Amino acid sequence: YRDAQGANALLNNAVTVTGTTTYYAANVNNGTGCRSAVASMLFTIYPIPTQPQVSGLTTICSGNTTTLMATADQNTTYCQWNDGLHTYDGASFTTLVLETTASYTVKAINDHCESQPVSVTVTVNPNPQDPLVSSVATCQGEVLTLSAVSETNTVCQWFDDAQSTIVLGTDNTYSPSTLNAGVKNFYVNLKNTTTGCESGRIPVTATVYPTYSDISFYVTACEAYE
Repeated sequence: YRDAQGANALLNNAVTVTGTTTYYAANVNNGTGCRSAVASMLFTIYPIPTQPQVSGLTTICSGNTTTLMATADQNTTYCQWNDGLHTYDGASFTTLVLETTASYTVKAINDHCESQPVSVTVTVNPNPQDPLVSSVATCQGEVLTLSAVSETNTVCQWFDDAQSTIVLGTDNTYSPSTLNAGVKNFYVNLKNTTTGCESGRIPVTATVYPTYSDISFYVTACEAYE
């Protein structure tokens, strides 16, 4: 009952209001309808947190990690992530290095209740295969052309060194403007034009042989005697 007099019955014994409330109960004889004295009971109904909202990068390239964020309501004490093997508490969660698509869940938890879990799938796109290359050599002053073999839906990216972020060209071939005599490595990788995923950088060795100055001949002779 909702009152001490037992005049206001709870429908289907339903108690749904959050907070602490006093309710009342009595035993009733089904045959005679006689009722015992009404006893009071203190009910505490704790709020259930709403499901958290998840943000973060959910499509990545193979060999990378991503950080997911969970935003919860005011009834939440903390969020809990699950990768299928372990649980991790916190608003953010950083995956391990992923090679294939993976799924996670996160739920909001307070001191007494927890929300329904939210599922999150991180899609992992494959990286292109490394390009096929070969070393080249030429003489100083001649045009030197580097080349690489790409695959479908990819472009070549040429770099001056292994760490450079400056792309020198995006064709299958690249010709440096000026090279001094010696040996130099350029680097090339493949980038998928749909996913943006990249292969590893492969060195391409360019050898430039020095040229020599023209040779001048000086001939001296004495006049012959008869």
